[in-house]
Amino acid sequence: MRLALVTGATGFIGRHLVPLLLERGDAVRAVVRNPAKFSALFPDSCNIESVPGDLADPACAARAVDGATHVYHLAGVTKALHPAAYYRGNVESTRTIVAAVRASARAPERFLHVSSLAAMGPSATPEPPPEYDSPAPLTHYGRSKLEGEAAVRPLAAVCPVTVFRPPVVFGPGDTDVLHFFRAVARGWLPIVGHDRKRVSVVYAPDLAAAMVAAAGSDAAVGKSYYPCYTESYRWSELGRIAAGALGRTCHQVTIPIPAVWLVALTAQLAGRIARKPTILNLEKVREMRAAYWVCSPAEATQDFGFQPRWTIDEAIRRTIDWYKDHGQLD
Repeated sequence: MRLALVTGATGFIGRHLVPLLLERGDAVRAVVRNPAKFSALFPDSCNIESVPGDLADPACAARAVDGATHVYHLAGVTKALHPAAYYRGNVESTRTIVAAVRASARAPERFLHVSSLAAMGPSATPEPPPEYDSPAPLTHYGRSKLEGEAAVRPLAAVCPVTVFRPPVVFGPGDTDVLHFFRAVARGWLPIVGHDRKRVSVVYAPDLAAAMVAAAGSDAAVGKSYYPCYTESYRWSELGRIAAGALGRTCHQVTIPIPAVWLVALTAQLAGRIARKPTILNLEKVREMRAAYWVCSPAEATQDFGFQPRWTIDEAIRRTIDWYKDHGQLD
């Protein structure tokens, strides 16, 4: 029987991956730092084994990987009060779980590591670069993700490794793109800087399905992938799809970069006072200034048949419906 260890099981992507693994008959083990959150998300499953603790603890990591046939390493830090927190969460914790795998009596059949397109940096043109020979992350988050990938690569001597670098991920349970959808729900379509920018996006359930497919594909061993829709989108295009799903008419408003810097600085300072990191900060603005965050799913399609199950319109509508049902657009 397959035993899948999922780090970050209670995170946004993890809560889509775990049910998919259970559906196909896998036993699932999760590293749990917040038992209350874990119980709320997975209340009735008898096939999820929880390992209490923190991946930064070598003893916890050793217990987690023991006997696992597949490891899905999703856990990481996406927002932080100070740069050091990105490196602790995305690099040091990854080194700890890699060391645990190397020391385990039986190596897993696959180690799938989730990085980010931020590790590679933006593209210079609207077309996805054929390959990223010279990664150029713009932020501490991106640099920490790139270092996390470097920490995983030596594991290839012990077990097959696959790396995912997803772009913007949206879907039920997301709290980041939610801010954009909330603005649309209020009748505003905010555009930062100018409307020529393009982004690649992926729907969380499609990303989860891609992970499962890649973990079972021999062709995916030793490779990195960018699961996403084939087309990239302007934020105005995504906003108008959301407006249609909401039955709203939106007024597009362009926000000058200096104004965004000021709001981000205020949000960052408020977050530090409250000791709670915010998604909008000065580092995030550096990423928002870039014109093209685009990538291609071509290799994922070729190697393990990746194909989004839902069109972009359907995926946004399903996301909007989930937000409505959970009162998150109010």
